[in-house]
Amino acid sequence: PHITVYLWTPGQGFGAKYANPSPLPAGTGWGVAFCGATDIAIAHYNSPHIAAYAWQPGQGFGAKYANPSTLPPDVGYSVAFCGATDIAVSHAGSPYITAYPWTPGQGFGAKYANPSTLPPGRAWGVAFCGTTDIAIAHFYSPYITAYPWAPGQGFGAKYANPSPLPTSHGYGVAFCGTTD
Repeated sequence: PHITVYLWTPGQGFGAKYANPSPLPAGTGWGVAFCGATDIAIAHYNSPHIAAYAWQPGQGFGAKYANPSTLPPDVGYSVAFCGATDIAVSHAGSPYITAYPWTPGQGFGAKYANPSTLPPGRAWGVAFCGTTDIAIAHFYSPYITAYPWAPGQGFGAKYANPSPLPTSHGYGVAFCGTTD
């Protein structure tokens, strides 16, 4: 089904598998993210490369949201929500990162403008740091690219590269709070 979700109980582990969504994501799921307890999104192989559904804790998948009007151009690898206001998907194919406003219960808004300095290649991971920054892990040097983020507005000017650079391809990225 390209996505499998289970009930989880802290301290006890896996519970029952939730029913599959309908319709299913279009191809192998590469990344998944929850928007609080109201929505779930899957980055996947085939077009439209991103699928999002309403989510009900304890009940599972709700209705599939309409696809964004401007689709990611290639395989979706990772997806992240910025609070309940924005969503981004990293992907193969330029511009390598595509972001949209997000409204719980309604879905995708119109695509944000691309960052003025694009990541240099296939983007495998994406993460938001709170509501102020976004980072993308990618295949080519500098292997990670970060930007200021403004909810409702999108990308700011690219931050300077880290020093020293990572030594090889970036496949994932995460933030620890707002300082790491």
